[in-house]
This record gives sequence, C-alpha cells and structure tokens, in this order.
Amino acid sequence: MTEKRSKFMEMEIDFSKVKGQETAKKILESAILFERYPPLYLFVGPRGVGKATMAVEFAKAANCVSNDVRPCGRCSQCHKIERFVHPDVHFLLPDKPEGLRQKLGQGGGVRPPDFDPSREISIRQVREIQYELSRPPVEARHRFVIILNGENLTIESQNALLKTLEEPPSNTTFIMVSDNPDLILPTIRSRARTVKFHYLGFNDFVDFFKSSTVSPAVLYRLSNGSVGEAKELINWGIISLRNQVLEILIKKDLDLLTAFIGELYVEKPLVSKFIAFYGVLFRDILLAKLGMSNLITNIDMKGRITEAANALHWKVIEDVFEALKKAERALKRNVNIQFILYSVFKPIFRYEEIVVV
Repeated sequence: MTEKRSKFMEMEIDFSKVKGQETAKKILESAILFERYPPLYLFVGPRGVGKATMAVEFAKAANCVSNDVRPCGRCSQCHKIERFVHPDVHFLLPDKPEGLRQKLGQGGGVRPPDFDPSREISIRQVREIQYELSRPPVEARHRFVIILNGENLTIESQNALLKTLEEPPSNTTFIMVSDNPDLILPTIRSRARTVKFHYLGFNDFVDFFKSSTVSPAVLYRLSNGSVGEAKELINWGIISLRNQVLEILIKKDLDLLTAFIGELYVEKPLVSKFIAFYGVLFRDILLAKLGMSNLITNIDMKGRITEAANALHWKVIEDVFEALKKAERALKRNVNIQFILYSVFKPIFRYEEIVVV
C-alpha cells in the first residue's frame, strides 16, 4: 500500500475542464490517486456548474493509462470516453435510448442539444443498463454508469436501481448527477458518497463567455453563475427576446404579442426557459417601480425596464406574478403551450383603463 501511494502521489490529476469546484476536485483526486472508488457517487448542486462534465472527466481519469497526468486526453481510453463511445462507460438520462450515444456532447456540453429535462428515466432504461452490467467489462480498468438528472428516475426505476446497488458489480461505480436530490430515494442517497458542487465565481464564469456578444456580467446575473443556464439562454435565443418583450409591455400592443408568440419556437423546454426569464424581467420591473434600479438583473436594459415600470400599474405587476405561478404548474401538465404564453401576458391588457401610478 505504501509503494502504491508513493507512485500515485507523483501523478498530476488534471480536472481543468471543470472551472472552480476545488473541494469536489480534491475529493475525486484522492479517489484517483488511491484507486478507491465507492459503488455510488452523488454529484449534487445547481444545474450547469460542471457536474456532468466532472463525471466524464472522472471516468477518463480512472481509466487513463498515463503515468504522468490523468486524464491525459491522448490515450485511447480518454478518447473513447470523451467521444462517448467507450463500451464500459454507460449513460442514463431522460431521453429515448435510440441513438443516444450519437447525440451526447453535440450541444457543447454532455447532454444532447435537444435534451428535455421534463422526461422521465424509465425502468426499461434501467433494465438495459442492468443487462450490460451482468457481463464483464470489455476493456476498462474501472466501469462507470453516469446517470444524468438522477431525480428524473421514476420510483419504479429507483427501486430497480437500488437492487443493483445492494449488490454492486465489481469494479463498477455509478455516478448520479442531480440538482434536486430530495427527489431521490433516501435508501439510495444513504448509500452514496455525496460530492457537492456550487455556483461559479464571476472570474471562472467569465472564461466561458469572453467572445459573447452579451455582457458576461448580465449573463452571470441572469444565470446565478450557472454556465449551463447561461449557454441555454443564449442558444435558445431568450436573451435576444428582451427588447421585443419590453416593447409589448410598454406599448400594450396585442398585435405585437400575437406576432411574437407566433414566431416563437414553441416547445416545452423553450417555454419553460422563457417563463423563468419573464419572471426575472418582471422582478426587475418591480424593482424599478420601487426606485431600486440598482438591484435589477438586466442591468444593460435599465432604461427600457424603467420605461416599462412607468407604463404598468401595480395591479398588473401583481397579477403577472400570480399568472407566472399558474404557468409553472401548467407546464407540468399537458396544457397548450401557446395558451400558457398568452396567460402570462394577459394581465397587461386587462387593466388598460387603469391610470398608471
């Protein structure tokens, strides 16, 4: 044991693809150096801060053949895992299994570009993984099952997974990534080595958006330091919608609203993002109306937000927040998406006769 420790203590563990998260890195570096892997890790923390990326980098480091730096990014093990084609590194996430490997990583992160976090991870998906684990590893030194959005496992799926965790296959580690671990069964959580992740500091966050046309300071405020959240706001076009939305609010123009909703690419993930963004925008409008413009999130739109605050009555703002609560609940059901969008704008036109104060 002493010789093994001396040999590995000279090795460099390079988790530089993940920004920040120094405490998490130290925990995982220790596991690599001593080659001690528990059957289950639970990576918890806000979404979009590097949990999924770290899971992949950890699997690479555990199987890398370099004796100097792990993961080296050059050996066949690193290449296969990074390209999501390694036969002994399995992925489980809320999606249809068909063609899943081909889509992983295409969106710039680990998850596919069309990833829908509202989907469940079915018991059929869990059983397919269990079948794979019933056979010996093909080539890996240590086999991994990476479960993204572990909270999306159905209760039935979690109970099936629990049976595997009670008698885990040798040289196999599950990594469950979750931003809502309270939805995971306590019997699973109690078996896990929990590794906590946190929002990024501004300096680490800025590294991802140096070439962005949107102010990194604005992105940081809108995403709370979540790189994944910020990238989605840009990729889904939410950031670019701010002027259009404020124009509708200021002019109270129903034709503008109808055209806006007609042009919006109406899919549930996008609408969910828009509803969250709309809530932040109205929080800014409320702050501007209270004379607290220095606290608004969309700092680059301060003038237009103040204009919208002056155009809207207090009652309208109050009713919009109530409509947003109902919209969030409606998104969880099969309610018409366009109806949901109209519902959060409806209060704007309900009180046109009220004098703005």
